[in-house]
Amino acid sequence: MNKVKDIALISNYSWIYTSLEAVKKYLPYSHITLITKNTPGIAKAYDFGVEVIEQGGIAGLKGRKFDAIVVDHGFSLNTIILASHLKYKKLFLVDVSGKGSVAEIGRIGFIGLIFKKAPYFINKLLIQLSKKLKLSIGIGRPSEFYIETASVCNLKCRACPTGLSQLTRPAMLLSESVFDTIIDKNRSYFRYVDAIYPFLFGEPLLNKKIFSFLKTLRDVSGPYTRIELHTNGSFAEGTEIASKLLETDIDLISISVDGTDSSAYESFRQGGDFDKVCNFVRNLAKAKKERALVRPEIVMQMVVTKYTEGQIDSYKKFREELGADRILFKGYFYEFTNLGDEAGSALAPTDGGLAFGKEKKKVSIEKKKSLCGWPYRSVAIMSNGNLTPCCIDFDGTLLKGLRLDNGAIGKVWNSKRYRKFRKAMVSGKIDLCNKCFMS
Repeated sequence: MNKVKDIALISNYSWIYTSLEAVKKYLPYSHITLITKNTPGIAKAYDFGVEVIEQGGIAGLKGRKFDAIVVDHGFSLNTIILASHLKYKKLFLVDVSGKGSVAEIGRIGFIGLIFKKAPYFINKLLIQLSKKLKLSIGIGRPSEFYIETASVCNLKCRACPTGLSQLTRPAMLLSESVFDTIIDKNRSYFRYVDAIYPFLFGEPLLNKKIFSFLKTLRDVSGPYTRIELHTNGSFAEGTEIASKLLETDIDLISISVDGTDSSAYESFRQGGDFDKVCNFVRNLAKAKKERALVRPEIVMQMVVTKYTEGQIDSYKKFREELGADRILFKGYFYEFTNLGDEAGSALAPTDGGLAFGKEKKKVSIEKKKSLCGWPYRSVAIMSNGNLTPCCIDFDGTLLKGLRLDNGAIGKVWNSKRYRKFRKAMVSGKIDLCNKCFMS
């Protein structure tokens, strides 16, 4: 491996960070060129410390030769197409599980993996076809699962319907029996999903069963499935929680750290403790480093409000101080809660480049109207057993009480209610969809 000097790492947004860490660890002193086709602008947003060629610049690869190319377990059809156009001597695979590894598999081994992943690729194409044709049925299987492990929270964040106590459905924790039923009835589905998110509209770490839930999800999911957890991290027992989370072998943990000081943080995360959150990130990063793990990727995320928009640059340095792997800036919105315009706009940022203002939202609405991919690729199971096809359907009303009583996704995915919703969505008859600017 020491003779491999010029490497092309082909990766998409989800796998970039852990893949880069593994390549740097197992193929040191190499010149790395990161090639990503599906995330334009990523080189400006993040400093990877390597050469980056992204969408629009791929033509510049023509005639370029590499000692090796590296792909990860999450490789897509784009990866296969890119690999077929590059000239290289060796081909490596990144396995980000556990401490991560990079192993040479060669062209024959890569072809074998392509055949193994064929069900994923076919399902993705079917999902895209359903969406493009605006069908009332989903001819593919859901590729993303959201399992709401808690619909309660320990904070009262402004602009959050859970924190504002605006949910009209029961505030509860997902029971072990309901979780077990979901798993037992859908094992065949979990083997072929791209991502599992064990949270939705609450704080998952309030559920004491979350650690066993995560381990089970890792056991039943396929080798190409990402499991990502989000938490507010405002817990006194941060050291203990960090240790338990690292034992679950999930791919990513994102933590809400909204600001570089307590004043900015508490302006949005009301009821949260800034010091506890910072210690949570430090403990998680320290434990990960001590165990020499490649995953989970630790992400600090900040909602950009008028109190935090001036901290963008300092936040990048703050990440280094706490030891997180990456940062993520999220747009501020309140439109899907019962928070009025006066109270909601009071937190809105003033920087036009960061603010997701009314005009930008209007353009986004028109661009994506009736083209939302959620009803064709995702299914969310709420803590009370109800289903929703939408990430802003806080009360689960869009499917009019459709439940997962028998536990089998296959029985409800193309049920009468699901088909009726898809048909109404593409016809522009869903009020929530018509004012949505989310992607």
